[in-house]
Parts: sequence; structure tokens; C-alpha cells
Amino acid sequence: MLSGTIDKQFIDLTELAFAWHRQFTAAVGSAEISVGEQFQSVFIDQPWNALRLQQPDLESRFNPIIQAMTVDLQKHRNIKLMAGRQHGDFHASNIMLDQQRIRGVIDWENYSADLPPGFDIFHFVTTYIEGLLEFAADRLDMNLLGFLSQEQPWINLITQRVVQLGQHYGLQPPQVPLLWPLYFLHFFFSASQLRKRGADKSQRFETFLRLRPTRPDRVIRILSLMAYGAALGKAKSQNNPALMQQCQTQIEKLRTLLQ
Repeated sequence: MLSGTIDKQFIDLTELAFAWHRQFTAAVGSAEISVGEQFQSVFIDQPWNALRLQQPDLESRFNPIIQAMTVDLQKHRNIKLMAGRQHGDFHASNIMLDQQRIRGVIDWENYSADLPPGFDIFHFVTTYIEGLLEFAADRLDMNLLGFLSQEQPWINLITQRVVQLGQHYGLQPPQVPLLWPLYFLHFFFSASQLRKRGADKSQRFETFLRLRPTRPDRVIRILSLMAYGAALGKAKSQNNPALMQQCQTQIEKLRTLLQ
């Protein structure tokens, strides 16, 4: 277990995790791909078709979201990206850490050899923040929830870390708003996730894409919105009006920021 503040733990763990990850990806290298029709087919059309086949009743709700993603992709047509190997489910719980050294990485079910840059970064950062927020919400720790969702130095740290990590994979900051939503689409619609996904995960996924997870700060706020929703439900179950009001106030504030 890494010691120190939340900020330091995040920096230390990402440093260890992505030092290992860079060695893993360097073994095979990367190849240049262009954002065009083939790119759209692989990263939008195919996962979208998988959703429609499995749950056709969701088509009317998702269709505007997919159309908006397609429009965004058209704005980036012909840009060049470096595609390479990615674990596909790279998060802290899949990393075997001992004495501040990585002894192994498990759960390779979603491994891919030709993903755009950043997908493993986006997944690691998203799941790490989500875990912290769920921890705080489960304990109704409003101070920790407030720090994770609103503290600007923390949000700036996450943003800077994504940029720093992405540089090692040829990921440019202007490419993040295009690729982060595509990561969500790819991950949630991958073959293994289709088997695991229930109604609750589908709803969470829909919320993510509808609120446009294009930057680290927006991803943090979307996750925070969900965490405050969970905390509100717990406060209701405990019949705690003061906490209910506090959660509702933060939910409204986050919704305004995400407009």
C-alpha cells in the first residue's frame, strides 16, 4: 500500500503503473492510423451495432449520443494517431503491487493490439477516481466527497497527469476530447463487457456519454454526480434530512457545471 496524501498516492501509483505499461507497449511498438471511415467503423459503428443487436429498446435513447460522437469524429478526420497494445482493463485492482514494485498484472480478457493512444490511461484514471468517490459516498464522508469533486488543485493534478502520461504514447492534448468518449464506447461494448453489463451499468454508461466525458474535469464531475446520487440514497435510507439537503445541493451544482 502506498503511503501519503491522496494526491501523492495517485502520483506514485500512476508512476509505477505506467512505467510498467511503457515497457509492455514498447516490446511491440505502435503503428500510425488515420481518423477516417475505417476508424469510425471500428470505434463507433461496430460497438453501436453490438448494442442495438443486444438491446434494441435502447436505440432511441442512444441514437442522438452516437450521432453527436460521429459529428465530433468528422471534425478530426485525417489526423494521425499512434495505435498500439493496450491491456484493456488496466486499473489499480488488476495490478499486483508488492513493496512498491509491480509483480504482475492480471485480467487480460480485453487485451487489444491496435487501440488508439490513451485508452488504458483513461481507464486507469476513471476507475481510480470512481473508487475513491464510491468509498467516500458509502461512508457518507462529505468532506472527502467535496475534496474529490470540487478541489481545484486535485482536478488540475488529474488533468496534468493525463497530459504527462499521454505524451509517452503520442497522445496530444487536443486529441483527448475525441478519444475519451471513444474509450467509454469501446470498453462498455467490448465482448466481455456485454456479458457483464446489467441494466444499472447500461444506465451509468448512458449517463456518461450523454454528459460528454471529453476532459478530465468533466469525467470527475460526472463521477461525482453519481457518487452524490449514491450518498443521497443512503442519506434517505437513514432518514437524515441535513445530509439529504447537502447531497441535493451538490448534485444541482454539478448538473449546472456539466451543462
